[in-house]
Amino acid sequence: MQENFSNSHDENMPSGNDTGAWQRPWMMGTLSVPHRIVKTSTFEGMADSKGMARDDLFDFYERFAAGGSALIFTGSVYVSDDGQAYLHQLGAHQDECGEWLERLAKIVRNHGSRTIVQLNHGGPGISPRQMGPERVTDLSAVTEKQLRAITEDYVKAARRCQDAGTDGIQIHAAHGYLISGLLDPLKNRRADQYGGNLTNRARLLMEVYDAIRAAVGADYPLLLKIDSCDENGNCEEVVEVASMLERAGIDAVEVSLGRGKNPFPVSAQIIREYFTLGEGRARALPVRWGAWALASFIAKRRQRRYPFAEGFNLGYARQFRQRLKIPVIHCGGLHTAEGINRAITSQSCDVVSLGRALIANPDIPNQLANGEPLHPVCTFCTRCSIPMGYEPTECRDRTVAADR
Repeated sequence: MQENFSNSHDENMPSGNDTGAWQRPWMMGTLSVPHRIVKTSTFEGMADSKGMARDDLFDFYERFAAGGSALIFTGSVYVSDDGQAYLHQLGAHQDECGEWLERLAKIVRNHGSRTIVQLNHGGPGISPRQMGPERVTDLSAVTEKQLRAITEDYVKAARRCQDAGTDGIQIHAAHGYLISGLLDPLKNRRADQYGGNLTNRARLLMEVYDAIRAAVGADYPLLLKIDSCDENGNCEEVVEVASMLERAGIDAVEVSLGRGKNPFPVSAQIIREYFTLGEGRARALPVRWGAWALASFIAKRRQRRYPFAEGFNLGYARQFRQRLKIPVIHCGGLHTAEGINRAITSQSCDVVSLGRALIANPDIPNQLANGEPLHPVCTFCTRCSIPMGYEPTECRDRTVAADR
């Protein structure tokens, strides 16, 4: 388990201007990983109404595996019938889902990569517009009995993933879904053993981890995805949560976008597309008209408040890495060869996970390995994420498409 990686922070990590830093192998529990660029979880929108993968999903992931990503994290996969957050979301909530899991694992492995399934319950992060407001979990109202049932759903889903031949599981504890919501003191107002102090707010996460670990055994990699900071930009509490999981035996932690943060560029086009292609399409007509008219003004304000910087989570990831001995994976805005290597050589993280950049260019690892310039390069327009749940995920920047 994590002991396999315990010395790498000190002895196995490059420093300075090592342009091949990302190519060094690393250990994730008992799994040897050949290099340090992985495909982070991004929503696919390629499932049918039963959570089963459509054929286009396998083509979607094969591009990343063929492009050289060492690990492929699936998009959020729901574990319970009541935990689906978006339309066209993949599920591992029933035995039939083992079919698509097995097929995906084989396709990815054929290219020398490995599949990590991200398991999640939508909780308060369920889209009320796509799934109905009655499906959204009220953190104060959900009973302890229901939380125990959800924990068992995680276990069943984990077993399906393992039986299907996938290479590990990531527990999603970020982005405002069930586990993340319970961790958040601003959202969790419970007065029972799942609310109040950090130990209580982290109870469901710990119970889910312990139950999954007991079911899959010590050698099957389990990872955590967690917010990089709280609403105020502080990360002491979330680092402590990661430390709690490390002591319990988690194999790696991925540091993702912090609560209340929006460091991605926002343009007038994105705002308008949100109200025509995304969640905003369900808003009242006057709201859509108003947003359309004020899009340029709103975009300029957002850009001033949240200026984009490559590797915007590195400062937070560094604080995790200073505290933990397990691998720390940074997720957030990396898209250039210089940025990827600097993230590792600066010892801010051990591994980099790419999302939008790989959607624009799945061949980044192979191009770096061959000494080729990266092309096309993601512009971080973020338009790929706008129609989440409604349309399949793809790069929607025409300038990037023209460079292919």
